[in-house]
Amino acid sequence: MRKEASLPIRLDTDLSRRLDRAADRLGLTKSALIRILVKSFVDELEAAGGKMTLPFSWQEQKRSSPLPR
Repeated sequence: MRKEASLPIRLDTDLSRRLDRAADRLGLTKSALIRILVKSFVDELEAAGGKMTLPFSWQEQKRSSPLPR
């Protein structure tokens, strides 16, 4: 998929570090992880008819093994 739009965002230092760690654990770049998160949120919003109650809770899936820390 060709990426056509750039979207600069500002994150506080702690959130940026947490995002870096999460991306590293998943073997992704920070940008790739943000794209996945944004797409999944927009998909859910559209599936819900454009209505979402914030803050929302991500449903935790049971894992056979926890993510590395």
